[in-house]
Amino acid sequence: MIFKQEDGKAYIITNSHVISGADDLEVVSSDGVSREAEIVGQDSINDIAVLSIDAKGISSVIDLGDSDKLRAGETVIAVGNPLGLGGTLTSGIISYTSRLIPISLNQDGVYDWEQKVIQIDAAINEGNSGGALVDLKGRLIGINTMKISDTGVEGLGFAIPVNDVMKTVDGIMQYGKVIRPYLGVYTLDLDNPYAPIDAEQRKQLKLPQNITSGVIVLEAHGPGKLAGLQLNDVIVQLDKEPVASTRELRKYLYDQKKVGDTLEITFYRDGKLQTFNCKLTDKPSDSEIESGLGDR
Repeated sequence: MIFKQEDGKAYIITNSHVISGADDLEVVSSDGVSREAEIVGQDSINDIAVLSIDAKGISSVIDLGDSDKLRAGETVIAVGNPLGLGGTLTSGIISYTSRLIPISLNQDGVYDWEQKVIQIDAAINEGNSGGALVDLKGRLIGINTMKISDTGVEGLGFAIPVNDVMKTVDGIMQYGKVIRPYLGVYTLDLDNPYAPIDAEQRKQLKLPQNITSGVIVLEAHGPGKLAGLQLNDVIVQLDKEPVASTRELRKYLYDQKKVGDTLEITFYRDGKLQTFNCKLTDKPSDSEIESGLGDR
């Protein structure tokens, strides 16, 4: 949806996964006019992207609501383009105003992030992603982003709360991306149920028998590499706080640290407990990460 108009341009919010991998973008407005679109920036962590188009002929932008004031049972309307049927509206109620859904950012089946979402029972289908979730006054309260699709499952749709969306959008509008601290490690959970390490692999790590969780470093780049992290280091603490998984590592970095902060990393290497300090830098853009510059 169009949320801002300025200097001859109109700005649109959608999901990052909607435009991922696209070379050319085209926006068709509700009056049927097609316009070329450019990417202002996108953020795969929060699944938000901002596009810009020529504002000629555009006379209005959506009003923003306040997702912090939502209540369970409130009636909402989801707007989208399911199966190419543009302008489709579905209605329902808010089941939960703030729910944490585990997700796999690189879709490898390992949950390495948690997305805060509004749970709704309005019908969400393929093509609804990036569409507006509005209240009965037409104010934007969320961005439709996902559904749970399984046999016997109905009425489980999710939208990113608008207050969280706009924090991401503000960063994109100002910097072209969201500024986050970056450690520069690609990791595997020690107790990963989808890719468990076998006895021989654990023997190679030389871990004490009582260490059953932690984060194995597979690659180190940027700050992590400069600090001295290496292949098969097993991170168990950040700033003396226990870290059991990649998800916990990521959340600690993004929630507790800032660019320029020093991070104390405690890890096992060849069975010996060590501690390094690392100065965190700005996280590279998604395109740089996809080129192999690291993950977290």
